[in-house]
Amino acid sequence: MNNQQQRYRIYTHITKSSFLHVEEALDIGKLRLFAGKYQRGNGASQMTAHWLDLADARVILADLSWGKAVDYVEFKGTPGDPPTSRVLKIKSGKDDKVWFRLELGPGQVIGEGAIKPSAQPETVINVPFTSWEARKLALAVLSYCQSWETARMITPAPPAPRVNHLCPTCHARPCLCGMLDEESRQAGDTPLPSDAAPPPDQVTDQAPDWF
Repeated sequence: MNNQQQRYRIYTHITKSSFLHVEEALDIGKLRLFAGKYQRGNGASQMTAHWLDLADARVILADLSWGKAVDYVEFKGTPGDPPTSRVLKIKSGKDDKVWFRLELGPGQVIGEGAIKPSAQPETVINVPFTSWEARKLALAVLSYCQSWETARMITPAPPAPRVNHLCPTCHARPCLCGMLDEESRQAGDTPLPSDAAPPPDQVTDQAPDWF
């Protein structure tokens, strides 16, 4: 997964000293949360990202969208030498605030590829929202995800090439009667090779030369 890949930015939330971008990574079933600390005139001092699975994001965003209290923590990371731990925390406070916290630091691989923090995080980004701001973010991202999934469902898939398919008329592969070749040409598929031999495990009605 290439963190440098340019992705569509669905939503941006900026405070006086921090920011959070929600970026589209739906082609791999995720949302990319990219956060940082900054000081006006000096640029960003810390930045990190977290890849949130869409299945989890739907539930979290649905709760946030109508103001339900959220208390969510997930541990992810990148295996390597050494492994990297990434932690996401989303928590509703008692002061009409919702906090997004992203942590990055050394990790330890446990189980089958799971990674947990092995020390204090090196990067910690806390991004505050009012409950109203959190609802705006949630509804905007949910709307985008729904539109993306709808467009994907109604876009027809390209027809599969019909190369060396078993002909339904003469029951041979390659086709001996020409019907499958004609259908393929009309559909714009790759033409069937006329001199291709059927695979060894394919039984056809073609008589051998010695018959």
